Amino acid sequence: MATNAIRHGALGDPDVRLEVRWSVEDGPDGRLLHWTWNEHDGPPVALPTREGFGSQLLKRVLTLQVGAKVDIAFDPDGLRVAVAIPLPGPRV
Repeated sequence: MATNAIRHGALGDPDVRLEVRWSVEDGPDGRLLHWTWNEHDGPPVALPTREGFGSQLLKRVLTLQVGAKVDIAFDPDGLRVAVAIPLPGPRV
């Protein structure tokens, strides 16, 4: 994500903000790690004409290998990625 942001997004412009947040929550099916990558105040984001390697990696690999739910939004203000990953082990 950082490499793409340097080339195409928030990290390539010193005036753009990047917000990364994460939290762990207990749910009915166990613990979940939630993380979001949210770019703000960047150049207008255009919906891509094809799915690139980074999107494939996020959507397919995380979904298939760890059962994550991935949401990618190309908001006009910047890219937003939200991921929910089930965590193994008992709740604390």
